[in-house]
Formats: sequence, structure tokens, C-alpha cells
Amino acid sequence: MPVMQIKTGFFLILLCGSFLSLPSLAQVTLTMGGDINFNKNLMSADPTGFLNGGVPTPWSSYTAGIKNLINGDLNFANIETVVTDRNDLKPEEKKYVFHTHPNAIQNLIDLGFNFFNLANNHAYDFGLDGMQETLSSFARLKEKNPQIEYVGLGKKSYLLQPHVFTKNGYIFAVASLSIIDTRFKATDTEPGLIHIWSTSEYHEIVKNMKSISAHYKILSIHFGTESQVTLDSRQKEYYEYALKNGDVDLIIGHHPHSVRPIEKIGKK
Repeated sequence: MPVMQIKTGFFLILLCGSFLSLPSLAQVTLTMGGDINFNKNLMSADPTGFLNGGVPTPWSSYTAGIKNLINGDLNFANIETVVTDRNDLKPEEKKYVFHTHPNAIQNLIDLGFNFFNLANNHAYDFGLDGMQETLSSFARLKEKNPQIEYVGLGKKSYLLQPHVFTKNGYIFAVASLSIIDTRFKATDTEPGLIHIWSTSEYHEIVKNMKSISAHYKILSIHFGTESQVTLDSRQKEYYEYALKNGDVDLIIGHHPHSVRPIEKIGKK
């Protein structure tokens, strides 16, 4: 899992006609990890660890090597699995179907991860029931660990508005999009995801980003041809639209399982 860090600091920012001030030289470090899943295809979710040959291996043994890297104020991870303690859910007819016990996510939280993306092409591996399980699991995890934030899964009206939270005195606004099976697009009545190629919804998110007051605005986008290190068609233009029109400061990309180009445009 590639890990990247960004440090941001400033004295005063003017956003949407209102001043948002911070102490002099205030700084937040953002650590970004890639796609995370603790289970293999159709493997049972077990509370004690990863089942390898029927014998559980503690999740901590898989994360020990990155422990020292998860040292930011905001530590981001894309959770590419349904999160549930149930093994009776009906899987979708897909090549790869994943579900992971909530204890695995607690291990990540104990490691220092506190900023989770849930919008990706494995969020619906067990259909609507699986998405509802993931949301319930994360709600319980947040009750136990109030420092965590998660985005990307829910009803349409919720997902079109940036998720806003405060860390170290900074106000963050975050929204999330993904490639998806269109059967699982979020609606006004059922949870789901926002499709990256739904231009109208993308533009609405960008518009809502522009209108909100926050020190730092982030888009999390799950998209791209796997194992390809170059950008996909339209990707650069599509993403720069958010920087220009939504006052977005950072786009975090994941899904290709490869390190892709990084571009800095001004301070964005």
C-alpha cells in the first residue's frame, strides 16, 4: 500500500466572504494510504483475524510494517470491502467479493488511521444489505472511536454535500465519488454511491464545495485502469474542473493499485 504525506499550514484564509483564522504557523499533516482489504474472495469474516487455511492470523501482523508511517494528524485509507460480522449475506455475482470483520477496521484505528473512504467498487459486494452493514459497522466504530471520520456511502442528498469536520483547529470539507455498478447509485431513499461519470452530480458536488466555508477541501475519487501508471482519458481535465470551479485543494485518487502522476497547480 503506497503511503504519501502532505503538510499544510497558513496564517489566514478568505473563503466565501468570511475569514477563517488559525494560530500562526498552524500545521496539519495528512497521510494517505491506498486500497485496504483484509480478506480474500468469498472468505468468511472472522473476529480474531484473517483465516488462512482455517487458522486465524491476527490483523496486526499484516499492518506491523507500516505502523511507523501512520503518523499524521489525518491518516486516510480506502476501505475496499464490505465491513460486517455477518457471514449469511448474499454475495453479488462478481469476480471478487470481499467482506471484513469490523475488528479489522478497529486494528487500523488502533494503528492511527482516522479518515476512511467507503466509496469504491467493492462497497456493494453484498448488495444493499452489505452497504447497510458497512454503515452500521462504522457508526458503531465511531461511537467507540469518536476521532474517526468516514465518507462516500449513504443517501444521495447526504453524499452531494461535503462532509465537514474539524481537526487541529482546521475545518475540512470532504466528498467522495467512485466507479460503480449503476444499480448501486445513491438515491433519496436508499444508500449507495455517487458515480464518477455522473456529470450532473459531479458538478453539484463541485458547486457545493465552492459554497462551503472550510480551510481545506478534499475530493476522494476511486477510478482508473488497474496497473496503469498513466492517467485515463479525460481524467486530468475532469479533476482540474474541481480545482478551478470548486475551490478544491486536494484530490486523492485510488483504485489502479499503481502509483500515478502527481501534479501541483499553484497551491492545489
